[in-house]
Amino acid sequence: MLYPVMADGKKILIFMSVFPSVSQQALGVQVFDNMELVQLPCQVNVSVSMESTVVWSREDLRFSTVHIHQQSGDDVSEQNQRYSGRTMMKKDALQTGDLSLTLKSPSVSDSDTYTCTVRRFGQELSRIHIQLQVKEHPHPTWMIPLSVGLVLLFILAAVFGLVFYCRYKKIKRDPVYKLQVVRSAEGEECVVLPCKTKTHLPHSATIEWRRVDKDEVVHLYPSSQQQQPEMARGATEMNVNPLRTGDLSLTLFNPTHYDSGLYVCTVQKDGHNLKQKVVSLFVQEQLMYNEMINNDMFERTSLRQSLKSSVGTPFKNSQYSCFEEYHYAGRYLSNGSDGEEVEENTNM
Repeated sequence: MLYPVMADGKKILIFMSVFPSVSQQALGVQVFDNMELVQLPCQVNVSVSMESTVVWSREDLRFSTVHIHQQSGDDVSEQNQRYSGRTMMKKDALQTGDLSLTLKSPSVSDSDTYTCTVRRFGQELSRIHIQLQVKEHPHPTWMIPLSVGLVLLFILAAVFGLVFYCRYKKIKRDPVYKLQVVRSAEGEECVVLPCKTKTHLPHSATIEWRRVDKDEVVHLYPSSQQQQPEMARGATEMNVNPLRTGDLSLTLFNPTHYDSGLYVCTVQKDGHNLKQKVVSLFVQEQLMYNEMINNDMFERTSLRQSLKSSVGTPFKNSQYSCFEEYHYAGRYLSNGSDGEEVEENTNM
């Protein structure tokens, strides 16, 4: 500015530059991290903000610029990336002196000291420090026991699931889990104890069929006839190449009720069980057949004689057993048929 000064009766114009003093203030703002936005206040005189540049900064960051506002508008070319799209100032901030900064979605990591600096022609006119503290939003007191209960419930569910899984695996590995019941009757030519697998079995493995309830080996594979258990020689048989086909079934010839019991098929290699299956065999006694043989000799003889006299053709004992005779006689007597039908049936 030019001021007139009288010197020796003459006016002398003296140029004096006058700038407002730099003001420094410290303010504090506290918010919770669940807020949508927070405003950092910065108010200066219009004479200070007019035609000036406002720089918001955070000195603890390597790139300290948070926001820049000029006469032409916002300048984000030097803005720290963590604040990209999160800061805003009023468009007429320089005309009103309200240089407050709006920060969106504040988080705990945003807590620090922010500085609002006003510069004009490279000279600092004002500096205001704002201490921002962002706290975690406190949860309601009823949420604490609920959270603890949910955590405990999750732990119990995990423990229960683990115990159940281990129990399931143990049961599945137990041969009893694979128990299969096979029924037969005395007088049948043979009965098959099934044991099949789709698992590839090594050719060097061994197969053992054992009577569990008597702890007796019933059949071994591979082995020669001499290596088979004495009780099983000629009484048991397995298919050819069972390890290749996967059919480990055992055929038991001429089963009797004494063969009823539990049989386990075990595939082993180097002392380790590769597969096990338990089969329960139940062989039913033919009580009626035994009773006929032991107690009804006289009745069978009388019945044969009556049939011979009725049909007129003698029975060929070489073709029919006593049981077959009784069978056909029963059909004849129950149907009430004449002699011709009996004769036709006996010649089938």
